[in-house]
Amino acid sequence: MAIGMLGRLCFAVTLAECAFLSCANALKESPLPPGGVLDLRVPETLKGMGAQEGYFYTPGPVMVAGYDRPSVVTIRNPAAPEPPVATGSLEEFTPVYLTDIPAGFYHISVTGDAGVLVGVSSAFTCNGFYHYRSNGEAYGNSALGSLFYIRGTGGCDNKMLVFSPQGASQGGTCCDTLCIEFCGISFDLGNPDLFYQWSPGDLLGRLGVNSGSPVQVLARDGGGYFVPPYTEDSFTDSFYRTYQEYREHLNVHSFADDVTFEVRSLHSDSPIVLATGTLQSGQTFTYEGGDSGIHRVLKVRAPKGKTSVSVLGGADPAMNSNYMTYVLDQNGNFQGTDFITRSHEGGFLYVTGLQDDTAVEVRGATSETLMSAMSLNQGQLANMNPGAGIWRIRADKDITVAVGEGGGGTFIPLTRNTTGTTPYPPVIVGVRWTPYFPRTSDPSLEVRFLTDEACNAKLHFKIGSGPWQQTPEGPLGTEHYQTISLLGLTEETVVRFRVEARDQSGSVTINDNGGSDFVVVVRKDAPDLEVSIFNVIDRGSSRTIRFLVQNMGAGNANQVELILGLEGFQPFTDGVMATYGGLAANLIGARLPVPKLSPSGSTFVDIDLLPYINHLGSADYRLFSCASSAKDDFGHLYTEDFPMVTHDFDDASIENGLSNTRYVVLANLHQFFAMNSASSPAAQRMPREMALFCAQREATLAYTASGSPNEIRAYIRGRFNGKINSGWRDAG
Repeated sequence: MAIGMLGRLCFAVTLAECAFLSCANALKESPLPPGGVLDLRVPETLKGMGAQEGYFYTPGPVMVAGYDRPSVVTIRNPAAPEPPVATGSLEEFTPVYLTDIPAGFYHISVTGDAGVLVGVSSAFTCNGFYHYRSNGEAYGNSALGSLFYIRGTGGCDNKMLVFSPQGASQGGTCCDTLCIEFCGISFDLGNPDLFYQWSPGDLLGRLGVNSGSPVQVLARDGGGYFVPPYTEDSFTDSFYRTYQEYREHLNVHSFADDVTFEVRSLHSDSPIVLATGTLQSGQTFTYEGGDSGIHRVLKVRAPKGKTSVSVLGGADPAMNSNYMTYVLDQNGNFQGTDFITRSHEGGFLYVTGLQDDTAVEVRGATSETLMSAMSLNQGQLANMNPGAGIWRIRADKDITVAVGEGGGGTFIPLTRNTTGTTPYPPVIVGVRWTPYFPRTSDPSLEVRFLTDEACNAKLHFKIGSGPWQQTPEGPLGTEHYQTISLLGLTEETVVRFRVEARDQSGSVTINDNGGSDFVVVVRKDAPDLEVSIFNVIDRGSSRTIRFLVQNMGAGNANQVELILGLEGFQPFTDGVMATYGGLAANLIGARLPVPKLSPSGSTFVDIDLLPYINHLGSADYRLFSCASSAKDDFGHLYTEDFPMVTHDFDDASIENGLSNTRYVVLANLHQFFAMNSASSPAAQRMPREMALFCAQREATLAYTASGSPNEIRAYIRGRFNGKINSGWRDAG
């Protein structure tokens, strides 16, 4: 038994170790009953020598973050592997691929370094997981890095933590994956015992280290995960850093005899020891989270290579469900031959073979009572859950083990394919061309696309009413470039093309855009707009953004508009058309008219913005997107995005100005536009005039979506969620 227990401790080892395997109706949540086996292996080995592969279960959502781009994502249903369930590309401006597929078991292949997160979305919240990225090498799934694409869902705990186990580290986050403009948090961790914690909400963004050591990132919307260890060759111990809620179980699993451990709180300059003890092989020490909020972030020290640590299970029944995690072995690896984990009645214990003829046993962790034994081949997955208890899973070859009950999200392990053979034709994704709006003056159209295995590729193309032609087949590769000559074109012309790829086994795929061909119109005298922010003017109660708009094309730009995404601002420039569908999230879209621009012409246009407060929550005052639309002399529409044209305002300065007002104008645009058409110029004018009124009188504009007089009265009496100083009542 463990000794030296301190605080709220319990020691759980044999809740059901002596039960026999008769849980036929216990696993209502699992799609695979206890003792069931699925063959997830697709015929032969999937394509792309060097591709990274994994087997996984998801309740629906899949997120793939690409750290080696460009690369191709291919997801297959092992029961019907061709065609793929989903395909996508990871590229410079699209580093994250998101999809939602039917709940089930799948195989994934990614042609570059990546991190694959399953079971997490805005609809699947309350997850707990460390962020991982994989280089595809054996044991190459790492929770330590200097760049992560991070996911938070804002459910349950709504926390995210950064640890820097190697030493000092400074960095920050962005609220988008491209990191166009900083809008998140900054961390500065001076030593390994410091951490940074914040509430990310529903976040899909990027976290990077600007200087110093790599970090670990824990998304903490709920429990149910294993904790990655940190150690070095010169260390004799491993260190685990994590977060624990009230009544949750922090488990220290021992793989050897006479293993001493220590649990410390990191909530002070001198970390406080909460528990110490000694474990024998197979024993698990469980520390139950106390009701004090000052000992939530913990560090566990134990001998290197002799323990694993999980935050899994708890004293409340809800803590024993809605989780899914891969079990780590005593070295912190997803792959291994020896694992210890807690599982629950009604849950699953998925064991996946990575090689043929792998012998697997599940025994009581301390009693060594044999619960089940199986022989698994590569890609075979078995549910070997005996029920509630703490179990030891051993194999004679590497396996992976996932444990859970209900939903929950987790990063999955990936391993590298080294053979490259496949019975399937290649996958073609990421078809793009430049210039996107070709003109008759352009000499050629360059088409670029990706394949999920090494291929030779070519184009079938047709110019105007001419015959179908082919480009020469390109060299073997996964990223392909082909060129269509446009020389000699003088009038508007339609170019159609299809992409063909042939792999090394001779299998051929033709991507004809779903039977419609890829169609590009080569136009004469086309406009080409460039947009930049020339100046941002602080007018006290309002702000003005001045844009410089230039026509770099050879044709007139008619009916020009800037299409702007605003957060926390009501535009009031005359003629601006706004959309208010996202007002609940403080988002307003605006279309700003721009005068006609001749070739090489330029102009300045202003948009006047009034910051407002919202009954439903605080705003991040910013211009977060900018695009343009224009028509040429033939009426063809041209649109373009400008991802670098954004501006983040000083929220504190704006909120300070709003709070010191003596006038508040409260409006309900939801009800107003329910009774007035948003396309009506008169209806559009009302919010603009209201904002102009506020700007001229230094009043604060407040929005509410509530139709309840009591809620509105409470909003006013509460000084608009505390955003307005009490002195405003002196005036109105």
